[in-house]
Amino acid sequence: MDDKEILCLFTGYGYQVCIVEDLEHANEDLHNALEWALAQIRGIQKAARSGIPLVKPRWPMIVLKTPKVS
Repeated sequence: MDDKEILCLFTGYGYQVCIVEDLEHANEDLHNALEWALAQIRGIQKAARSGIPLVKPRWPMIVLKTPKVS
């Protein structure tokens, strides 16, 4: 699947998608993706705890794309 198909599929399932695919900078990119995901989760939790939860929260999802090995 290409990036557009992955984004469309999982966005349709209700997720916010972050794709990590640069293996040269995988550590930094995964770190940034995890920080982003945690910030999204904290925002959803804060809204829920405030008494005004989001009607349909879009949970974060990280996709790690690696080369295909035969």
